[in-house]
Amino acid sequence: MAPSSSWSGLVEELLESIFNRLEDRVDVFRCGLVCAPWRAMALKIYPKFMPLLFYPDKTLEENTKATMLNIATGETLKLDLQETYREMIPCSSSSNGWFLTIGHDYQLNLLNPVSNTRIELPQIPDMQPPIVWGGNYICKTRVSTSSCPLNPGCLVLICYRDGCGLVFCGVGDKEWKALNISTNSLFLKPLDTITWYNGKFYVIDRSRRVWGCNLSSRTLELACELPNSTRYCYPYTFYLAESFFGELLLVLRAGNRHFRVLRLDLGRKEMDEVTRLRKQALFLGSDGSALVHMDNTRSIRGDCIYFMDPGKPHHLLVYDINTNNTIEWLPEIVTGDQHYWTMPYLSTHS
Repeated sequence: MAPSSSWSGLVEELLESIFNRLEDRVDVFRCGLVCAPWRAMALKIYPKFMPLLFYPDKTLEENTKATMLNIATGETLKLDLQETYREMIPCSSSSNGWFLTIGHDYQLNLLNPVSNTRIELPQIPDMQPPIVWGGNYICKTRVSTSSCPLNPGCLVLICYRDGCGLVFCGVGDKEWKALNISTNSLFLKPLDTITWYNGKFYVIDRSRRVWGCNLSSRTLELACELPNSTRYCYPYTFYLAESFFGELLLVLRAGNRHFRVLRLDLGRKEMDEVTRLRKQALFLGSDGSALVHMDNTRSIRGDCIYFMDPGKPHHLLVYDINTNNTIEWLPEIVTGDQHYWTMPYLSTHS
């Protein structure tokens, strides 16, 4: 086999031609590990691929095997997580392709399930164990990262204790820093989402307000508020996602037929409802996360929202925002309520 220096010496045009022939995100991920020039090309090619659906084969309490599924091609990647989960409670949230796991001693880790890379996080003194019923989480611990955790300067935000605690740290820090949350005016909804957007973390509270996290002052600043309208009276679950056009989108979901998508104008502190996604597809996970994808091959439908049926967690449904219709995309693919849209993530550094 040729030394890595030979691989790194390939001209960029030839290297790009090779990467463009790859049809699976995991293959791109693996090639990106060869050397720095290949990593740079992988990062350039990576966005054209759609998210992968990660789910346990049963529940991770009963079985240490999981699957990553490409819903466009039907191709799967089987993962054996026995070593990873021997001392751990199943993952409860994901961000940037990494999963938050909680040890039986409440040790927190970020896990890349493909490479089995694990990053240890500080313990949270008042951490409580996640509540699991029937293999599914009732009260979830949320995580959001500013980038791939392997990148220098990556920040981690965790929402825990049923939304009553909010802490952050940098990867490699020895302790967490708490954000000041006044429960008289703010109570974070545990089923909603936290996300990183344009240099800042954002969270949603029970009153349907979006807050920006000021890490310097350790306070929350009101970013915008959902309009007081009967259009938003359903018991919605909320998702935040950054669009391909650099917009922060708020997705509202009630059941499998009621959806609203709003664009946040942080300058005006207002939200505007949108009726078109401009060929983007949204993927909603069980942990409140959302990913956006644009597909030029038409294997995935644009202007659609992909999600699991809350009444039948093993069915993947698609909601068309143009027609307001919901159709079944893939039946009986997930055996439990835990599922995450994710992707093997590459660091910008070796």
